Amino acid sequence: MKIYVYRCEATILFEYIFDDHVFTHKLTTPADINPAEDAIALIALFARPRNSDNYFLQGVTPSRKIIAFLEKSLNAIINTRTSDKTKNTSRADKTPEDKFLAFSGGFDSIAADYVMARSAPLVSIDFGGMFSREVKFFQKFMPKTFSWDLRGARSGQSIRFNENIDWRFLLSPLLCLKRAERNMGVISGTILEASPYWFSGKERPEFSQYSPYQFGPDTALLCPVGCISEYGTALISKNTLADSELQESLDSLAGLASFKRYRKQVLLSSLTMSEPPAIGEKIARHKFGSSYGDDMVSLYVSWKFGEDWTRKNYCGNIPNINGLNMSFFEKYNPENMKTLDPLLSRSVSKKIEEIGIPPATRKDLSSIEIAIKLRETFIKTSRLGL
Repeated sequence: MKIYVYRCEATILFEYIFDDHVFTHKLTTPADINPAEDAIALIALFARPRNSDNYFLQGVTPSRKIIAFLEKSLNAIINTRTSDKTKNTSRADKTPEDKFLAFSGGFDSIAADYVMARSAPLVSIDFGGMFSREVKFFQKFMPKTFSWDLRGARSGQSIRFNENIDWRFLLSPLLCLKRAERNMGVISGTILEASPYWFSGKERPEFSQYSPYQFGPDTALLCPVGCISEYGTALISKNTLADSELQESLDSLAGLASFKRYRKQVLLSSLTMSEPPAIGEKIARHKFGSSYGDDMVSLYVSWKFGEDWTRKNYCGNIPNINGLNMSFFEKYNPENMKTLDPLLSRSVSKKIEEIGIPPATRKDLSSIEIAIKLRETFIKTSRLGL
């Protein structure tokens, strides 16, 4: 695959040529930002439309250490002109000198901003198209905003960007804010049930240092709400936003006829144990086994509102939870706090507890493992047709 990068003031154009296809996207940075060559190279590869064993990158001169990182991360050869101006040492400090929060205006990023005590500058991405609904709300928080036409269908191009290739594209524009010779923390709104890595009741090792595994040398990924569930981020949003802002956030994060929006509405109802709304006629219920995060929320909803209600309104094939206690969903996982440096971990824990979310007990962590096993058993028996 050939990748060409063209820069003109605040606009960066990326062009990919492969298998007789041409794919382009354009990133416009805030006027006061001058992205380093390393950042542009990372964005070019994280936002690739297809995978390849060989990439030919032109129009940018990244450091050798960034190319070495990318080749290892992508398991590919990258041919490009490199610069060795950047020192070839990685400083995995415990406390990144600069931190920036990826902010969409949804409940998860609202919660991340809260637990960080609103200490990190907010950075948003205007993807345009169907994502324009986010802009109206997040711009009220005055974030630094990038404009990027990467996602969705566009005229003149026969292929669409595949968002499943590399999740890092979502956060990659924040790398443009990295300053030379300083390490950086990219803050994500990733939550407890986002993946099996976070949704775990196992004991974690004590914090030693941040890893450059995701974004390369001198850049750490921080997930301060990786310890709380979607229930927790809904609770924080409800308690920190005005009623009108809460509605605006809900409007921004999902369309009216989407299951995602309905899921948020059900979770908001769970905060007060009020009767959740019935599912809309145009909204398809969740199918258990099809999505890790939605499956875990479904188990919580079944525990909270009962299996009969859940089958009728939320998830038609919800398995019997057999007395599983899902109260851990309303707490935070202290083991996941160990992914943060001790100073930040204490600060985040304090903010979470101040708003009314207690720490999970050892028994709660055991229940997480039971929930994982329940899902695994369901999927296994479904495949066997039992």
